[in-house]
Amino acid sequence: MKTPILFFAFIFVSFLIKAQQDSIITTSISKEKIDTIKPFQACNKDQVYAIDFYLLTEKLGKELKQPKEIPVFISGTPKLREYFENHPLQDPRAKKMVLRVNVAFLVNCEGKIGDFILLNDFVDMEAEVVKEVMDITTKMPQKWTIAKDRKKNNVDCYQVVSLTIFNGVFTSVYYKKD
Repeated sequence: MKTPILFFAFIFVSFLIKAQQDSIITTSISKEKIDTIKPFQACNKDQVYAIDFYLLTEKLGKELKQPKEIPVFISGTPKLREYFENHPLQDPRAKKMVLRVNVAFLVNCEGKIGDFILLNDFVDMEAEVVKEVMDITTKMPQKWTIAKDRKKNNVDCYQVVSLTIFNGVFTSVYYKKD
């Protein structure tokens, strides 16, 4: 008698776990799509640096060294904010949402950006909106300074942009500057 009950309990728990996994979007949301949008090469895959950001460390599964000088947007934060403000979200569902989206990207030793990583997890109802945010983010201007190590050599470095969306509009754009 215990065997059928345990079997059905196992099936039920497995179903719940699968349903929960299906309702979350992770970094794989459009990794293939993003990579095809912007072909990208790190200069030295074995020696990548990163800003100190806990979600990035969590997603990468390891902590990377911090550079002496981190990548910053050449035209300044107000111009980066202006870029996002000029690209409002078109999905009508976004007008009913408040979201915080953190996106990591690699600034290579030539100042090019790519290898975008969505750092947050989202539920299904937010998925299409987040895809649109990622699309806008991957097309942001390629105007980032090059990170430097302690010897002043150009290095590849992950930077993170944190975006707040309120009623379909980017209300806050932030990245670490020092």
